[in-house]
Order: sequence, then structure tokens, then C-alpha cells
Amino acid sequence: MEVRLCHEGPERELVAEFCRRVFDVAPNARADAAVDSTLANPYDAGPPPTAIAIHDGAVVGHVTSTPFRLWVNGVERPAHWLSGIHVLPEYRGQGVARQLAACITNALPLVTGVARVAPSLRAFIATNWVWPGKIADHIHIVNPGAFLRQMSGERVERFVPRGFKTAADLALRLFRGPLQLGIRCWQRLRTVDAKFRHGAMLPFVEVANFECNIDALWEQEKSTFSLTHVRRAGYLNWQFPVAKGWQKVVWTAPAGVRAWAIFAIMEYRDGGQLHGLKALNVVDALWDSGDPSTLDSLISYFLHRAYIAGVDITMFSGDRPDLRRALSAAAFIKLPSTIYAGFGSQDQSDNFTELFPGSYITRGYADAAGGLGPA
Repeated sequence: MEVRLCHEGPERELVAEFCRRVFDVAPNARADAAVDSTLANPYDAGPPPTAIAIHDGAVVGHVTSTPFRLWVNGVERPAHWLSGIHVLPEYRGQGVARQLAACITNALPLVTGVARVAPSLRAFIATNWVWPGKIADHIHIVNPGAFLRQMSGERVERFVPRGFKTAADLALRLFRGPLQLGIRCWQRLRTVDAKFRHGAMLPFVEVANFECNIDALWEQEKSTFSLTHVRRAGYLNWQFPVAKGWQKVVWTAPAGVRAWAIFAIMEYRDGGQLHGLKALNVVDALWDSGDPSTLDSLISYFLHRAYIAGVDITMFSGDRPDLRRALSAAAFIKLPSTIYAGFGSQDQSDNFTELFPGSYITRGYADAAGGLGPA
């Protein structure tokens, strides 16, 4: 078996066949690409680097990369995020994933990605990646009855520490009615009803694509982060196309864009912890941090949007002090994190462990939207 970078010509066809076999899609496919040529990744410069494992003339393992821009300690730098490593079942346990991770990492100066399972973490840790933290999710329970009915057995682990699973499951079964009432009372204390009404009056507009006027907000806000991905219209439109089910909202004032967000409304049908629930998931957002009322307004808008959409829960991704405070004030609960963010750099001066506490990493980062996005 040989593990190396993919070359042009016939090997690209081998990769395409592997992706069709395993994922039932072409590599790096975008459903809207043929419809709207403006929705191309603005950082593309030809086929992205791909590492492959070949055995007997066939691709048996694969990891690919996507160019984007990473904001690192005050500098915008070219980088690539890596899609998940996949190895055919019969070739697992032979160190192929580790070799693929090493091959693609050594070929690129700055790489990043996300993972939730131990084998993926181990493969990249062996290549000197660092995993300094996790991506935070916050949940607001719109329909306590539906939510509590769904939270039983193994599914409760997503919302409570593992050691409390049994007690939490018993409490949900025995005290579902009082718990539902308690959630409603707590939301009233947090003045959710007033925020809902306020959200209905705000001048947010849902758009098919972001215009370049949102780029000025990134230029204004980028210095407040030590580590994050660059948020400009061209890249965000490509990464989150409306044709795939993503939705976008913007608040524009005479002085410019005050806030924007990317979200999806979906119903979970994956058999997992949220199976059967309808959700509104905000995977990325940016706002004018100089005016705290802007963030409060953004959250109020999504409370209103969630309640009128008839969803059971709404999720908001991201973790920074002002966001935590505003979400808590709107009766959101921070969930135990499950998605790790990792980084690999050939520049030995990069210290992502030190930078991560000042980062702003959301589900809009790299390939992290995962189960919070449309099918």
C-alpha cells in the first residue's frame, strides 16, 4: 500500500470513484455550482491538495483539503481545512489514517479541522497537531413538552454529564410535567416573552446571498479575536449556499451592516439524541461588538424566528464572553461540547493553545456545521 498526494489525470478519477462509492457524491461537490458561477470558493487556485492511500490500483483511503483564510494573532493567513479522513473498513487498524493525516499535513503550511471521535484525534495528534479546545453550542428550549419527551435513555447524555445520566433519565420520566412548568417559569424570569416581541420589530432581512457590504463588519471586528476564520461574503456564500438549505439574515443600518447570521431550520431524522425534534440552528454570526444592544437584538430576532417557525429547540454556536452573557439572559443553556477544533502549522512560532481562549470558533468554522445543517 502507498500513501501519497494525489496527482492530476487518472488519479483524480480514482478519487472521484472512491467518493461516489463511499459518500455517493463527487469530491468537493456543491449542488449550486452549475447554477450560479458566482458561488465559487474565492480562495480556490486549482484542485485542492488531496492525500490518498492506494492498494492494487484502487483508492482505499482519502482526505482532502479546502482553502480558506485563517485569522491568527492579528494576521490573515492562507490555510486549508481538512475534510474527514475515510478509510475503507477492511483497511482500518493498519495506521492508514495516521499516514494520510501526516501526508496532507506535511504538504501544507497551515491546516485545521474538526473531530469528535477518538480515532480521528489520535491520527492527527501523531502528526503534531494540537487540539486546544472545543466548539460550544447553546440551546434554547422552545417546546419543553416535545423536548422532554424526546430526552430519555442514551439521548440524555448530550445535555448532562455522563455520570448524571441515570439520575437525569429517572427525573425526566418521573417529573416531566413539573420540569416543563419549571422551564416556562425560568424563561419568564429571563423575559423571553419580551425578547420575542422585540425581535418581531427588528429590521433584519433574510437574503439569498450576502453582499460585499458585510465585509466591512469583518474588517471592523477582526481585531477583537486572537484566532478565527475570516468572514467575507464570497467565501460564506460558497460554504453555505441557499441551494443546500442554508438561510442568511442581515441587519443593515445607514452606517453599514450591524449584524448577520447563517442558520438552518431542520428536523432531525438521524436516530440520534435529537431525533424527531425540529430545530433552528444558528451556525455562525457576527455583530457590532461596540454596541451590546446589537447582540441582544440578534438573539431576540432568532427567538422570534424560532417561535413563529414552530420549532422545538433553537441552537446557537460560538463561545465568547459577550455571547455567553447574552445567550444566558435569553434562557439558553450551554451544552457539553463534543466538537474539537485542531490545528497544524509548520511555523513553530504558532501557539494555538495560548491563542484559543481569545478565539471565536463556531459551527461555521471549517467543516463543523455537521448535524446542525440541512440534510
